[in-house]
Amino acid sequence: MTPAHLQPVNVDVEPAGMLSDHSLIVCRLPLDVEPVLVAEKLVRGWLRVNRAELLRVLEDSELCCPPADDADVDQLFTTYDTVLRDVADHLAPLHSVRRQRGRLSP
Repeated sequence: MTPAHLQPVNVDVEPAGMLSDHSLIVCRLPLDVEPVLVAEKLVRGWLRVNRAELLRVLEDSELCCPPADDADVDQLFTTYDTVLRDVADHLAPLHSVRRQRGRLSP
């Protein structure tokens, strides 16, 4: 069974001359196979981060200080986001990797 736009060609039934529901059917399908795509993305090398240094940097950061009495939620989230991004940029800077996306099997 194939979609109408994929008509099989070079159809062989084996063993030849015998028609059975146990016969092997070999054919070719006119498929367009897409080329392998190379994707480039930015990643961080988290596995190489020294955990002791990460702990020290976080303990020395603004996140481990008591917040100001007049700090609102938006300000606290901004501080959290900014500090963690700065720590990540320092300890695990972004770098580019190229990966081949495997093509789907026809």
